[in-house]
Amino acid sequence: MASRPRRFVALANPGLRELVTRAIGDRWVAQLEELRRLEASWATRRSSRNWRAAKRANKDAAGRYLRRQTGVELDPDWLCSTSR
Repeated sequence: MASRPRRFVALANPGLRELVTRAIGDRWVAQLEELRRLEASWATRRSSRNWRAAKRANKDAAGRYLRRQTGVELDPDWLCSTSR
């Protein structure tokens, strides 16, 4: 039961899943304590750049989805994020 949020992220956000898995392996989906290994690896500039790229790709996808579903075009730069 406890791994449901991590499984949801793994399924719903493939860009983030790939980023985390490349950094620490795939055991994080089933084992929460594996995520602690991210602390060291995400302090690097490259990891930060990859994190921003994954967030941008998600914003672009959300914009495309909104356009297909509603016809409304939204600049992905207008979409805000709740995390840095």
